[in-house]
Amino acid sequence: MYLLLHYLQNTVKRALQKLIVRIPQQSPPPDDITLSAASLKVLKAAHQLQKTMHDSYIAQDHLLLCLIQDSSISAVIKEAGMTEASVKTAIESSRGNRRVERLVLVDFCTDRTVH
Repeated sequence: MYLLLHYLQNTVKRALQKLIVRIPQQSPPPDDITLSAASLKVLKAAHQLQKTMHDSYIAQDHLLLCLIQDSSISAVIKEAGMTEASVKTAIESSRGNRRVERLVLVDFCTDRTVH
């Protein structure tokens, strides 16, 4: 099982790296950087999913469930030998029926904006 998970992880990582390499670059970077239309679409869908699931915050499972609907990410999933349904099932089974009620980053980070 460990070898299978390691293989899938490496396959997905390689496929994502291929996608990243194809993203246009600019040097020097522009002064104003905005999100792409695809990124905004995923964030808006994750926000809607968060509301539908009655969670207080957008969590990684909301983002992943929305990302797998993106055509470039679904291609990565297929390249790894998985299906959108199997990824969705794995995400949902790891979450269970728990709700996202608090911001988990609070447990691991210090808020540097508070004086």
